[in-house]
Parts: sequence; structure tokens; C-alpha cells
Amino acid sequence: MLLEYAKSTAKIHERGSLKEPLFAAAATSIVGLGDAFLYPILPVYSEQLGYSALWVGVLLSVNRLVRVVGNTFVARLISSYGSKKILLFCSVLAVITTALYGVGLGVWLFLFCRILWGLSYSGFQLGTLNFAAAIKTKKGLAFGLVKSIKSLGQLVVLFLGPVLLERVGLTNSFFIIATGGGMGVLLLCFLPNKTIQYSKEPITFKRTFSVTPINWMVFVFALVVDGVMVVGLAEFLKPDYATTYHLVAAVAAYLLVKRLALVVLSLFVGYFSLFFNPSRMFLAAACLVVGGVLMVLFGWTSLGLVVVFICNSVVVCFAPYIAVQNNPVHPLQPLSAVSTWWDIGAALGALVGVYLLQNLAHFWVLLALFILCFMSLLYYFLETRNKEVVH
Repeated sequence: MLLEYAKSTAKIHERGSLKEPLFAAAATSIVGLGDAFLYPILPVYSEQLGYSALWVGVLLSVNRLVRVVGNTFVARLISSYGSKKILLFCSVLAVITTALYGVGLGVWLFLFCRILWGLSYSGFQLGTLNFAAAIKTKKGLAFGLVKSIKSLGQLVVLFLGPVLLERVGLTNSFFIIATGGGMGVLLLCFLPNKTIQYSKEPITFKRTFSVTPINWMVFVFALVVDGVMVVGLAEFLKPDYATTYHLVAAVAAYLLVKRLALVVLSLFVGYFSLFFNPSRMFLAAACLVVGGVLMVLFGWTSLGLVVVFICNSVVVCFAPYIAVQNNPVHPLQPLSAVSTWWDIGAALGALVGVYLLQNLAHFWVLLALFILCFMSLLYYFLETRNKEVVH
């Protein structure tokens, strides 16, 4: 019945091939290098740039907060003008903001650039996922490849950023990265001008912020993993390392595992989705994330963190796929919603994570995180099973 409704209300001129999402993801990875470079650099160079610690926190988080509101607005623009035009506009905007980072801006102009970047990222995220959602077959493969390629730029910065900074300095590093971002703009020019017309049902803030099982689960997992567990890594690992140097090295190693998992595992699970149901792979990975949190709770910190970060990459990869499956008539609405809920969860977790871990016993914080994850997973599972029974 749902399929017939989709056919009658969503006229597709031409469903996309893998070329569109892959080109868009590659361009996103390239033009996003400046933002990825900023995160490890800004805290170190804050005094040289004249920014207080408070302003550093604001500048690094405001882009995510902007996306909470901006995702729905950008989804409407994509629905009206198409993914290619929005991606091209956002890529040019990203290149300009990256170049401006190296100019030595005052804090308010820097803040304005970060807001522009936040809106640009909304365009990259939704435009790329919209191309992936438009594929009739191999949809799971498309979502896996998109996540893997988009995450590749962050790894490049992690390895080559310090070398570039040492060779040419801070200002020239941003100029070089911005110049390289032009390659991403050129790559988007090769995308075909295809039109995908979905139903005329409007994309609304009410639907974006509605509490559905997948939205709530995405929010909780983002809060726990991308929020509390990422910013609290040093607190979790501190008892196992005697010196600050070794502690910092360990934190960096775990973050590297998290990045590598997004690149490598997203690629593999995308391929395996050709043979296995992506929804079941998503559910299995979510169960393992909950199990990993339980391991950390009972003292198996190292193994638990690795399990959480690796398996959560599968959850991140397939969450947009699950959301689109629930609303195939107009994918931009669920894509906007799941992206927004993830941003809210990650921002809130980062905001409260360190405070909670420094002021409360780790056991009680981890117990609360485990209960949140378990209950959100149970809610999603029961609601999904009930729908399958009805159909």
C-alpha cells in the first residue's frame, strides 16, 4: 500500500546512479578539510589569535548549533532548487570561509564564518544523502560509500595537517587548504543536472523535531558516543596512564580508531548490505554499542571503548538509510530530522559530558548512559517490530 502511494505521489524523472552520491561525498570531503583542520589547531593557537578559552568553545560548537535550525531550512532549498545547485553554492562558501580563517579575523567575523560553515555543512550533508536516497537499488551500498568517503578528509588532516603547519605556518596552511578546496567545487560541476521531484508535502520544523523511534535513538546514541564518551575519553583512561604524555597519546589513538572505523567499516558494511538486510545490521551494531557501554561500566574500559566506537560507525552509516525507509515519499524530511537530532545529541553530550564526569562518580554516569542507550534501543525495536506485525 505504501509503495503504491509512493508511486502515485513521487514522480521520479530519473533515479540516480552511484556516481552522484560518490562525487558529492568526495567534494564534501575536500572542501571540508578546512573545518577538520580547525578543530585541533584553534585550541593550540587561541592565545596567538587573541581568543579566550570560552570563545574557542563557542567557535568550535556554533556550527553544529546552527545546523539544528538550518537543516530543515536547507532541506527546503534542496527540494526547491536541487542538490547540485545547493552543493555548488555551499562548496564555494566553504572555500571562502576556509581562506578567511587564515586572515586573522576578529572574533565576531570569525563567528560569522563559522555560522556560514554550519549552514554549508547542512547543504553538504543533506545534498549528498539526497543523492544516495534517490538510488533505487544498492541504497545501503550508497550510504556506506558516502559515509566512508566523507570521513576520509578528516583522516587526511589528522596525518598531514601538522606537517603542513610546520612547513608553511598557520595562515598559509589555511590558504593552501582553501585552494585545494577548489578541486571539490570543480568535481561538483561534473554532476549531471537531474531533477528528482518528490511529493509536494512541505518540509516542516514540526516533523523535523517530532520524537520518532529512530530520531530518539539517534539523539541518545549521539549524546552518549559522539558527546559524553568522546569528550570524556581522558577521564575514562586517566587511571590507566601515569603521565600526561601517555594519556594524550592514548586519547589520540582512540579518536584515530573512531575515525578509521568510519572510513573503513562504512565501506565494508555498505558492500555487505548487498547481501544482508541493512536494517538488521543497524540493529545488531546498536546492540553491540549498548554492550560496549556496559563493558566500560564494569571496568573493561579499553575493549568497551573500541567496541563502542567501531560499532557506532555502523549506526551512523545506516541511520539515514533507516530514516528514509520510513518515509520513501519525501526523503529530505527524514534526512533533515535524523541529521538534526544527531547534532542536538552530540552538542548536548559535549556540553555536559566533562562536567558530569568530573563532578560525579564515573559508575553512575556510565550507568545512566547505559540505561539511556538500552531504553532507546528497546523503544526502537518494539516500534519497528509492531510495524512489521501490522504489515
